[in-house]
Amino acid sequence: MGGSHVAAMAAPLNSPFAGTSASAALDEGGSASYLFDRIEGAARVALSALTPPAVIVGIAVAMPGPFDYANGISLLQHKFAAWYGVDVRKHLAVRFGIDEENIVFLNDADAFLLGELHDSSASKAVGITLGTGIGAAFAIDGRAVPATEILPNHCDLYALPWKGSTVEEFLSTRGIMKLHKERGGHYQSVKEIAEKSGVDPIAADTMSAFGKELGLVIDTFLSPFAPDVIILGGSISRSYQTFLPGVLSVNPVLANLFRVASYFEKAALLGSIAEWLRQRG
Repeated sequence: MGGSHVAAMAAPLNSPFAGTSASAALDEGGSASYLFDRIEGAARVALSALTPPAVIVGIAVAMPGPFDYANGISLLQHKFAAWYGVDVRKHLAVRFGIDEENIVFLNDADAFLLGELHDSSASKAVGITLGTGIGAAFAIDGRAVPATEILPNHCDLYALPWKGSTVEEFLSTRGIMKLHKERGGHYQSVKEIAEKSGVDPIAADTMSAFGKELGLVIDTFLSPFAPDVIILGGSISRSYQTFLPGVLSVNPVLANLFRVASYFEKAALLGSIAEWLRQRG
C-alpha cells in the first residue's frame, strides 16, 4: 500500500514469483471500510486473472510505518488515519476467509529491498525508497533487519532528527518542492522539475541540492552499516540522473555502491511474497 494506490499480486505457491497483478487508486484519507474495499478489490482482480483458478491460502501486506507488523495493527496517523488502532489482520482474515496466522505484514521499504534481492545476493544491502516520503531498509544475507535496530534512537530513517526537523521533511516530494520554491522556481511537481532540469538552471539546482541532502543523510546514517550495495527505488529515483551527481559530490565512494531498482513497484510485491514464504511457506 502506498499513499496514492494499492497494488496486488496473486501467485501460485509452486511458482511464487510469476503471478498476475492489479492496482487501484487510493485516497489515503478514506474511511476504514473504504481502505479495506480497495485492497480487496485489487486482490480479487489479481486473483481472478490467475490460470488455473486458485483460492487464497495466505496474504502478505507491505505497509508504511508506523505499524505493529507482528500483530497487524496500524499505528499510522499521517496517512490511512482511519485505520489507527485497527486490527488490520483480523479484518483481512474475515474478508478473505483465511486464518489470521496466514497473514503476514512487513514494512514497505523492507518489501522493496527483499524484492530487489530475490534473484541476486549481497552480504549487506540497503534499500532507499524516495517518493511522497522516504523509507530505508536493511538486509543481511537476504534477510530483512529492522531499521530501528540499525539506525540511531531506534528510529526509522524518515523520523530521524535532521536540521531542526526530520529527514523526511527534506528527502521527500515536499522537500523537493520546498527547495524549488526557495530558489524561485515555478514548477508544480517533482516530475516537472526533473524533466526541466536539463534546460532550466533553477530546476537543475533544485535536484542537485536534493542530491546533496540525500548524500549527507546517507553518509551520516547509512554508511556506518557498511553496505555492499545501496538500491534506489520509489518514484523520485526514476530521475536519478538529476540528483545522483549531488549525492556523489558529498561522497564519491558511493558511486561503487549505488544501483537503481530493477523492479520498482513490483519489487514490494515480490518481496512480500518472499517474506510470506520465509515465515509461512
